[in-house]
Formats: sequence, structure tokens, C-alpha cells
Amino acid sequence: MSSNRRRLFEPLSFGLAITLTGLTAVAVVVAGIASILSLDLFGLGVGVMLLVYGAIMCAIVYAAYRRHSWAWGLLVAVALLNGFSVGSFLETDQWSQRITIGIALIFIVAAGIASILPSTRLAMQRGQS
Repeated sequence: MSSNRRRLFEPLSFGLAITLTGLTAVAVVVAGIASILSLDLFGLGVGVMLLVYGAIMCAIVYAAYRRHSWAWGLLVAVALLNGFSVGSFLETDQWSQRITIGIALIFIVAAGIASILPSTRLAMQRGQS
């Protein structure tokens, strides 16, 4: 990776926050496509909403990557919303689903913690270098 591109992901907390949030956005888009392909009317509605939410998350990640200071609050809000949404699925009785959701929740919580760190906020307030 070139030094200029590497600098775009510094500090580590900033790079971790936008990378993990971006991966979550991709997972939401994939879930939306899978829901649409279920060929169910309810699945179509859920799929469209997941695609819209995934697109919004991608836009927030892009704005954060460009270091727009206004995107910091949105990055934190997305991490909180994702954490509470995924955490609500831990009430299932199936252990395989609990383990999968638990693993996803670890990455989402890591993205949330990285996004609220002062180094991330300062990196976004400084803007592009």
C-alpha cells in the first residue's frame, strides 16, 4: 500500500471504524439481495429496505473516508444502530445462530468503539491532509 493511501487510514481507530462499518454495509446489501431473491412479497419489502440502508451506510463510510467532520456522528450512530439491531437477535434458542450473531456483534462493537475514540474524532475534524 502506498504511503499516501496508508495515511488515509491513519490513525488505526479511524481505519478500523470505516473498514468494519464498510464490511457491515456490504453484509447488509448481501442480506438485502438474498431477501429479494426469496421471491416472497414480505422478503421483497425487507430486501429493498436493507438495500436502502446498506446504501446509506456506504455513503456514510465514503463521507468518513473523505474525512468530512459531519460524518463522525453518523458513523457512531450507524454503529449503535447496528449493535442494537444485531444484539436483539441473541434471544434465539438455536446455538448456531447465537454463535454467528455473537461473532458479528464482536465486529460491530469493535467498529463502534473505534468510531467513538478521540483519535477518530480528531482525525475527522482535521479533514484531508
